[in-house]
Amino acid sequence: MKPELKILIVEDSEDDAILLVREIKAAGFEPVSKRVDTEDALKSSLTDDLWDIVISDYSMPRLNGLDVIRCVHESGLDIPIIIVSGVIGEDMAVAAMKAGAHDYLIKGKIARLIPAIKRELREAEIRRAHRRGEAEIRRLNVLLKTIAEINILIARQGERKTLLDETVKILVNQGGFSNACVCLYGSAAGKLMPESYAGANPRCVAAVAGDKPCQCACEVMGPGLVMQAVSAGKSALWRDTDKEAWSEEMDGAAMQYGFRSCGVFPLRVRGAIGGVIGVSSPETGLFSGEAAGILDELAGNVAHALQTLEEAAERREADEKLRASERKFRNLLESLPIGIVVLGQGNSIVEVNHAMLQMMGYSSKEEFIKVPMGDYCRDPKDRQRYYDGLDECSPFGMEILLKRKDGTFFWADVTTVFTSAGDVEKSLPHPAPNSPHPILRGGYIINIIADVTSRKLAEDALIESAERFRQLFEQNDDAQFIFEFGALQIMDANAAAAALLGFTREELMDAELSVFTGQGGLSEFAGAVKGLGAGGGFRVERMENLKKDGTAITVSIKGQRIKLMQSDVIYCTMRDISEFIRMEEESRSMQAKLIHANKMTSLGTLASGVAHEINNPNNYILFNAGILSGVWKDTAKILEAYYKENGEFSAGGMPYTEMKRSVPELLSGITDGARRVKGIIVNLKDFSKPDASGMGESVDVNAAVKTSVSMMRHEIIRYTDRFETALDFSAPPVSGSSQKIEQVLINLIINALHSLPDRSKGISVATGCDKAKEFVEIKIKDEGSGMEKDVLERITEPFFTTKAGLGGTGLGLSISYSIITEHKGYLEFDSKPGVGTTVIVRLPVKRP
Repeated sequence: MKPELKILIVEDSEDDAILLVREIKAAGFEPVSKRVDTEDALKSSLTDDLWDIVISDYSMPRLNGLDVIRCVHESGLDIPIIIVSGVIGEDMAVAAMKAGAHDYLIKGKIARLIPAIKRELREAEIRRAHRRGEAEIRRLNVLLKTIAEINILIARQGERKTLLDETVKILVNQGGFSNACVCLYGSAAGKLMPESYAGANPRCVAAVAGDKPCQCACEVMGPGLVMQAVSAGKSALWRDTDKEAWSEEMDGAAMQYGFRSCGVFPLRVRGAIGGVIGVSSPETGLFSGEAAGILDELAGNVAHALQTLEEAAERREADEKLRASERKFRNLLESLPIGIVVLGQGNSIVEVNHAMLQMMGYSSKEEFIKVPMGDYCRDPKDRQRYYDGLDECSPFGMEILLKRKDGTFFWADVTTVFTSAGDVEKSLPHPAPNSPHPILRGGYIINIIADVTSRKLAEDALIESAERFRQLFEQNDDAQFIFEFGALQIMDANAAAAALLGFTREELMDAELSVFTGQGGLSEFAGAVKGLGAGGGFRVERMENLKKDGTAITVSIKGQRIKLMQSDVIYCTMRDISEFIRMEEESRSMQAKLIHANKMTSLGTLASGVAHEINNPNNYILFNAGILSGVWKDTAKILEAYYKENGEFSAGGMPYTEMKRSVPELLSGITDGARRVKGIIVNLKDFSKPDASGMGESVDVNAAVKTSVSMMRHEIIRYTDRFETALDFSAPPVSGSSQKIEQVLINLIINALHSLPDRSKGISVATGCDKAKEFVEIKIKDEGSGMEKDVLERITEPFFTTKAGLGGTGLGLSISYSIITEHKGYLEFDSKPGVGTTVIVRLPVKRP
């Protein structure tokens, strides 16, 4: 294969350039050429590409040979220049050689061209080799000086961070590297963390400042190179990124960060790889064998320094811990607010703190330690218990009475622990809050003593108070409970509570609250307690409860949230108010009946007066209507004769032919209306009469129905277009009060009218007998809205009403039920929502 020869030809004649290329190719080269003939084109070509040789004409219109030589030298490139010209003279040739041309030839006589080219290529390569050698020597000298500077730093610097920061700075500033970093293994397993960095890569600076996983080694030099150095335990080198392909990721990093060679050198600390030193450069050839060895030596020196610093730091830490331990114990003895007594060989007192001296009433340690520790116990039994505990050599605690110097006694909580050699972190199982790590040498006994007299007195007072509370709780006549706050679990109940509900105390404490409250009562009680603050109270005025036997009672509850034995509880008092409510309801019922009776008396008086006042003028109307009817019969004959003779005429604006038909109807209507008024007056008089006959009257139920319907006619017309009666006139009479039966029928008809949704719905009233002929039945059936089952079950209860918005009192059906019961009869109801209601009044037949 022919060797490639890159030729830059400076020639204004294209033909001459072609001849040159042909000559060179014939000599066995594979020429790659470019022809230029201006200074700008020459400079651009020198910049854009690499050339093995420059062949130039001397005389050209826009450029001469000296200009070419100057441009090549200014580019800084070591490229041989050969002048080939047809007009060059000796002076010109000498000038060209002095200017820097390597040879000159005359066009047409170029036999020496190929030897000259080969010679100049050899000499150029020799020059480049000399320069590389000189550069390598200078580079090694720089590295040696850098290592010497870092070694001096290692010898002088005792702080790790500063050592590493200065090391990477020296590598960049003096060693000539573009980037240098030190990465160490941190606390995260397998993670190299940046420690120090110097150079031009801003990503590494951010990584170091932010204490993030290593970016400088893993990104700039590539994770593969770093991991190779760590896993192999020796340096990993990338000498020329252009010639040595590593990975696509690393090639991209080299291009991004602008380096052409790099190296990673492991730091072996205490026999393991503790980190790496990484350096990179925009130049190649910086990691030759000798240079790499020098950098390996540097890594070893830095690693040794790191190990030395770590060992020194550990020694300093251990020494400081020892001194701190001693200080802590000494300070602890005097700063603790509780007493400390330390016993040594033979259980003799060797140390006591100021708090203990004050507690015992002594002014000096020397005076206190003369007395054996056990002799401070008041009770000989306590003294023996104390010495028995010491003999067992295991931690123990006791509450005893200790004797002060002045002879008084106080309750003390004594905790005794034992220390063994080297056990300096667990001396006190109950350390003071401000001294959590007391220190003491092994082989001693520590007594921690606290004056608990106030606590003992408080405990005694608390026991006495709890007993008083227990007596009040147990002997109270009201039912009382204690509930756990939040869970509402019964914690305790007194005898009165057990008696009220029929459970034993144990059953109440084991049972759920819903056992005797029901779910509804439980929800009401929980709602009252919810959100109750400390000390807050509540009251439930009325709640339904169940006894154990299923009997329902009504109770009122009063409670308060209190603290009991350090727990939040609800303290409740429960009272049975069932009898009170019954009496209250009876009182209201009696009052309503009295009011109703008073109303009926007043209505009777009013009805009697109204009947009297209306009866007189109505009699005039009825009497005069009869006279007018007789007059009209006679007058009609005269008017008829006049009509036949004279034809149609009018009287009072009414034509005779119409008058002849209408006047008799008008007179008949007046008479019928007056008679109807008279019937109403008679019924009002009967309603207002006192019931002189009592319950022994023989009552015709058909007559009672007619009277009631007659009195309610106005209301019937107001509410419905369909009101029917079907009376069985064969029905026998019943025994009782006609007025009271009419009162019941009126009330039932009113209720039926009020239930109708519109006038199209009807009502029917029928009478008859049962099959056994023992009861007369009055059946009132409506097409109203009907009633639900729960309403139907309560309609005869006093004060229960579905017409509260219409002024209903809830007494009508209750009174009706009482009246029918008084007649030894029955009042039966059948109702379906949306269909209607049927009421049957069953009254016993009157017996002879």
